[in-house]
Amino acid sequence: MQQLSTSPEDPAKRREALSTSNEVQRQRYANDPEYRERLLAASRKHRNEFNLERYHRIKDSRKRRWQQISEDPKRLEEYYKRYNAYQAKRKIEEPRFRLSDRLHKWTLGLKDRKDGVQWRSHEPIFYTEKEPHDCQYCSTRKGGAKLWWKSLQHQDPPAYSCHACFAARWPEGMPHNYEYRTRKDGTTRLARKK
Repeated sequence: MQQLSTSPEDPAKRREALSTSNEVQRQRYANDPEYRERLLAASRKHRNEFNLERYHRIKDSRKRRWQQISEDPKRLEEYYKRYNAYQAKRKIEEPRFRLSDRLHKWTLGLKDRKDGVQWRSHEPIFYTEKEPHDCQYCSTRKGGAKLWWKSLQHQDPPAYSCHACFAARWPEGMPHNYEYRTRKDGTTRLARKK
């Protein structure tokens, strides 16, 4: 490869040399699989190293920030006030989040009462501690979760779905005879029983 001139006296020659060099590299990339793979591998390595370094830097800064907040009771109280206000705002503005929250609470109510509830595609699995599983839709759930949805299709190993992914597909997974029921239907049924 030729050395490019960087002197300011000949910008036209430099531009022409750059164009020629770029064209040669494009042609080599298109026609030489080994060269292409070497460039792609170097790019992947750089990207992975950068992402890993960035991930740890962010993780460490969040850990330090949480430590500072949790040590000061006043800051911790302010944090929870902001967090609760944010969650309340999400419930008002985001129907999908509201649905997910209600589905989670409804499922918790069914936890002890499994009689008569036949699930279609997934059944809820409750854990006392957060349990890590690989979600079949989003692949991972860092830190685990206490509620997982286990696929009823016989697979080895069993397929799990996190609550967020299941709630996004909830109509196809609701129990038999519950697909089009609303909360209002449930309260009128309870009122009739009393």
